Amino acid sequence: MNIIVHLFGIGAMISLFLIYQQKSRKNIILCKLSADIFWIFHYFCLGATAGMIPNFVGFFREIVFYNRNSKKWANTPVWVALFIVINLSLGFRTFDKWYNIIPIVASSFVTISLWLNNPNLTKIISAPVSASFRVYDIFVGSYIGIINESISILSIAIYFIKKSVEEKQMKKTIFTQDVHTDKELIITPGAPIEDVARTITAEVSEAIYLHRKLPTGLYPTLKSPGTKWHTFPPLW
Repeated sequence: MNIIVHLFGIGAMISLFLIYQQKSRKNIILCKLSADIFWIFHYFCLGATAGMIPNFVGFFREIVFYNRNSKKWANTPVWVALFIVINLSLGFRTFDKWYNIIPIVASSFVTISLWLNNPNLTKIISAPVSASFRVYDIFVGSYIGIINESISILSIAIYFIKKSVEEKQMKKTIFTQDVHTDKELIITPGAPIEDVARTITAEVSEAIYLHRKLPTGLYPTLKSPGTKWHTFPPLW
């Protein structure tokens, strides 16, 4: 029995780890649906009813939420309230121990996070939810669950670190340092040279025009004493 419990837990753990690496809402929900199925059997084998209920409700919740943007019947916030009420109603009988409240309440936040059309916000809300389930898993003896929630929190952190690095790399790629040159200014289609000309005043009449080459072509930059660099990328 212990082997079966661990196998279901490992399946859920893999599914949940994949959630936080997804960028689309539909893929997040599919991974969550897979995790719910594994957790239902995992907590059932442990006799942890309070942990099984939110995942059982979650199975039907994910089916509805997956169709949110494609089916009119699934695109109403009434579903959010309905699943929260069903979850609390089914879990009410398990409140004989205080820690049984944890997965029921945490699942309400999961429902809200999955309804949102914002994958980043879904991941942010998932962090405290994972921390809450980790506490519950300690009390019911779900060692796989403890490891899973720890990895989930780590996975969320990895996702946002990767996202931050990618954004910084993109900025470095777009905004490279200007190269000084004595070459004649080359004007290319899309370069807003007329807008630049209108900004020239007597004070900056001797401003130096520079240009640099990018994969998309050449575009002018304007430098004047005491001012910052102004770059004008091509419009195409």
